[in-house]
Amino acid sequence: RTSPQRPLTPMQRGTQIPGPFGDAMTGPGMVAPTPPPPMPAITPSVSALARSYASYTRSAPAAISATNPLSFQAMFNSRGAGWSAADATYSVPLPDGKVLWLFGDTLINTVGPNGIRPHGGFIRNSAVLQDGTRFTTITGGTRAHPDSFLTPREPGHWYWPGHGITEGDSLFLFMGKVRQTGAGAWGFAAAGSDMVKLSRSTLEVQEVRSLPGGKDMAWGTAVLRDGAHTYIYGMEGGPGPFDRWARVARVRTGDMGGSWEYWDGSAWTANPAKSVRIADGVSNSFSVMKTRTGYAMVSQELFFGTGLYVKTSSSPVGPWSDWKRIDDGPSKHSNQISYNALVHPEFTRDGQVLVSWNMNTNDGIVPTPDQAINYRPVFRSIPERAFE
Repeated sequence: RTSPQRPLTPMQRGTQIPGPFGDAMTGPGMVAPTPPPPMPAITPSVSALARSYASYTRSAPAAISATNPLSFQAMFNSRGAGWSAADATYSVPLPDGKVLWLFGDTLINTVGPNGIRPHGGFIRNSAVLQDGTRFTTITGGTRAHPDSFLTPREPGHWYWPGHGITEGDSLFLFMGKVRQTGAGAWGFAAAGSDMVKLSRSTLEVQEVRSLPGGKDMAWGTAVLRDGAHTYIYGMEGGPGPFDRWARVARVRTGDMGGSWEYWDGSAWTANPAKSVRIADGVSNSFSVMKTRTGYAMVSQELFFGTGLYVKTSSSPVGPWSDWKRIDDGPSKHSNQISYNALVHPEFTRDGQVLVSWNMNTNDGIVPTPDQAINYRPVFRSIPERAFE
């Protein structure tokens, strides 16, 4: 679900790392830089993957504006067949005004001959199509026996989602691969990332492309279309469980499946092994958004703190400012944890930005049916000026 993380200390927020223009970013508690290890180049492999889906549609309150975060809470608290509770909470705006939400470990209210069975299914990822008051859950398998929405080719692996973007009738979803390493809530390890190309109209999987960087690199944590280029941000995990860095690649807008370029600290290169870290202290999932004055990188406080932090820049590659705390996040019970907050810019209205926080029980185990409300995202609105 997520790895245990520790809080951002002033020392960490001020750690000196290679800056995007060859110089160093500094702040309080500056320490000597540690050059990042080279990223292994991986030749992308492309293949087609057949997939069948099941869907569950129910009515839910409409949720269209960050000025009313409780409407999003009500939408995901609606009852019926399909999605019941999950984490990850990525949103992908579609050209027709609909929104595709992507989730990680998901509890599904299944449908059988005797009606709806609460939490009859547990799957590793799911999708929800939001269309006005229509709330449609999309999974693999059947309505009685659901399976994950998308599944990697490697046996014994599963996907947890990243961000996504549309280009014409194509939908590109970035999926982090995970493998089981042991029992319990934390018995898993990262295994790299894939870019999955689907038909937006039919959800037919057309290509699966393995992305460079090896098992510790998850590309597509955030995707930002900005003029002639689309920027793909990735999270690099280090040797320790608390080491997290951001990197960035780009591709010409409209050519997501084409050749990527990687930021090497001073210029763009076709060689992913020359990519450099552009920020430290990011969460497993973070956001990058365009603001009225530049760009914002947004990440939740580590080690399950609820605080929301932002870095700002005049460029999508940096240099980035120090982390600044802009919100304390949602309240939670003593038996809850919160992690991997994300921004949903498509719902920005009247100077308010929508942010979601994932919630779970302290033990990190998917809750029982009577605890489902503890495993649903929480939404808050934050003034747009806080991100500038």
